[in-house]
Amino acid sequence: MAFLKDVSIRHKVTRIIMVTSSIAIFLLWTAFVIYELTCFRASIEHELVIVGDLVGLNSVAAIEFHDSAAAEEILAGLRANPGIVAGCIYVQQHVFATYQGLDLMRPRIPAKPGRDGVHLEGGFVSIFWPITLDNRRIGTVYIQHDLQEFYADLKRYILIAGAILAVSLALSFLLSRIFQGVISGPVSHLADIAQKVSAKKDYSIRAVKQSQDEMGLLTERFNEMLDHIQSRDEALQEAHDELERRVEERTTELAQSNRDLQMEMVEREGVQTALRQSEQRYRALFEAAGEGIVVADIETKNFTYANPAICEMLDYTEEELKRMSVMDIHPKETLEHVISEFEAQARGEQKLAADIPCLRKDGSTIYADINTAMVWIDGRKCNVGFFTDITERMKAEEELRKHREHLEQLVEERTKELTDAQEQLVRQEKLTVMGKLAGGLGHELRNPLGAIKNAVYLLNMVLDEPEPEVKETLEIIEKEVGISEGVITSLLDFARPRPPTRQIVDMNDVVREALSRVPVPENVELVEELSDKLPTISADPVQLYQVFGNLAVNAIQAMTEGGRLLVKTSASPVEPSEAPGTERISVSFADTGVGMDEETVGKILEPLFTTKPKGIGLGLALTSMLVEAHEGTIEIESEVGHGTTFTVKLPVG
Repeated sequence: MAFLKDVSIRHKVTRIIMVTSSIAIFLLWTAFVIYELTCFRASIEHELVIVGDLVGLNSVAAIEFHDSAAAEEILAGLRANPGIVAGCIYVQQHVFATYQGLDLMRPRIPAKPGRDGVHLEGGFVSIFWPITLDNRRIGTVYIQHDLQEFYADLKRYILIAGAILAVSLALSFLLSRIFQGVISGPVSHLADIAQKVSAKKDYSIRAVKQSQDEMGLLTERFNEMLDHIQSRDEALQEAHDELERRVEERTTELAQSNRDLQMEMVEREGVQTALRQSEQRYRALFEAAGEGIVVADIETKNFTYANPAICEMLDYTEEELKRMSVMDIHPKETLEHVISEFEAQARGEQKLAADIPCLRKDGSTIYADINTAMVWIDGRKCNVGFFTDITERMKAEEELRKHREHLEQLVEERTKELTDAQEQLVRQEKLTVMGKLAGGLGHELRNPLGAIKNAVYLLNMVLDEPEPEVKETLEIIEKEVGISEGVITSLLDFARPRPPTRQIVDMNDVVREALSRVPVPENVELVEELSDKLPTISADPVQLYQVFGNLAVNAIQAMTEGGRLLVKTSASPVEPSEAPGTERISVSFADTGVGMDEETVGKILEPLFTTKPKGIGLGLALTSMLVEAHEGTIEIESEVGHGTTFTVKLPVG
């Protein structure tokens, strides 16, 4: 309320009374006007309802006989009420009869009747009222009344209220001027006394109590406050005098203490000079040390000091290191180990932390041996770390380790080469001896076997009905001779291998032909999965018959209790280590037989090695030799008790 802020209390009281009186009179007048308006509207609505009932009752006959002239004469009776400016009777939603008052501004009569009831529209009050006959609606009457009388009354009320408001305000102003002194007088008196006390600093002045109300109570409290201030002022004066006396005594004491302090300062200066010299010596050693030295607070692990050697080692300035901690100069992946070593050194459990990785500013890593000593600095327990850069030593050790590993690898490779060469020589020797032996034995044994075979043939021709024992014996001799001829043929083929006679063949046809020549027992299930997307290759089909036949026979013989033989062909993708265009065809023989251990798998392709009670161990050796003659390979996968898979891979080109 800015209009009351900076005026005297006398004017404030006057203005408050004037504003309060004005608001009260205005609210009273507003309530009176609203009441009059409400009553006037209610009277008009009541009047219109009565007139509507009368007009409707009088116009029933005119409507029934369709006499609009009679209806208009009935409406003309509305001239008796000058406030009614228009009227109308509607029959079946159409105007039946109308009435227009003498008003120059003729109101517009609606073309159709509206909703029943009283309506306020523009400056008029209107009514639509039903006309009924025997509880049957036969029409509607419309009457319109203007509000000129209401507006005239409203202007009259405003003028009367204005006059009353002016007189009331004038009377309020006179009364407030007369009675405001009852409140403002004591207040002004207190203000004058306060001004005098403040100006003269005389706390013996007192205000005069003028009444027994709140202002009188305020005057009493004001005088009591002056009594307290006067008593306090006297006490302050006494304290001031005592303080001056004590200051004088203290000044004498301080002068003597100052002389004593000067003597002590001279002595301390000598001690401080010695301390500075000692500190300079230690700082010179600290900064000139070849090892990196850094001081870290044990509790916070923040660095507090760093010498130039550690700054050069880590490529940070001393100020940068002082803003860092132990966790900032080590790789994240080694922090757990580094913190463990730091805390162990802080507990005195160890002095050296060896081979600790440290991060330089550029992100590179160096390695250091860190020796520590625990000291107290400025009341804080700290670790002094002495960093010895061992990066070059570790690099040399790493190079030495790599060189040693390389030498060991070379020795291992050379040893393997020598072992392989030795095995190859032994194998060549065996093959040479075996070739000579096989050639000699083949020629020496084939002729007697031929004679035995011919003799058996002649006996079968001569004996028409031999004894069962004789017949069985001849069959055994003939079978064993066939087996012996097969062994001799294998020996001769192994001793004198011939190069493959190549021609373009379909691998699936070769596999089918080879399997057709192998007798399959009833307890063995033969399954063929031959790919129909194989390219043709250049190979010797006769040698491949022998290769696949040997693998099939070997697989069947491994399944002594019966089982399943899966023969599968497919095109093998090019290996990463092979040149482009070296596509291969794979033919695999997977059985469910007894399987082999790793040692047996390593020897199974060697000549004269066999796991069978019968046989000389040349079948798989000859198979391997024929595959190598076709520039192919044989891969073996086996597990004891789960079977074996032989995979032959032959190049397409």
